Amino acid sequence: DGTMQVYITGTKTAKEILKTGATDTLSFGPILVENGEICPRSKSFGVSSAPRTGFGYVEPGHYVCVMAEGRVDDEITGKDSDGETCKWLAERMHEMGCVTALNLDGGATSTMLFMGEQINKSGNYGSVTNRKQNELVGIGHSDSVGE
Repeated sequence: DGTMQVYITGTKTAKEILKTGATDTLSFGPILVENGEICPRSKSFGVSSAPRTGFGYVEPGHYVCVMAEGRVDDEITGKDSDGETCKWLAERMHEMGCVTALNLDGGATSTMLFMGEQINKSGNYGSVTNRKQNELVGIGHSDSVGE
């Protein structure tokens, strides 16, 4: 139905979640925003600056994804990007109207595409490049992608 719910690990079994009608699940954290409020756990988890990716829910069918890059060189300023904290990410997700949001993995495991084009940097960290993943969060449709 386009909604998003979050649970703390161990508070629900897989059977209980399936009984709610869930068709897709992600297992990440911490929870950044819950019931329209910044989650206190977001202030004490992920306190160092690092690459971050947040996924949030505003209303059915309306989602927000925010990526803060880190550990990459900025070609314009010549400085490295340090990334951000989970607290920073929670604040941004809340400001963007998310009533629910969680922290996904960041760094070399995150690639953001828009209209078929990669919009983040390559994610090369020494000998590590964007890792091949079997997970994908895809939202929306465009007839112009894939032409």
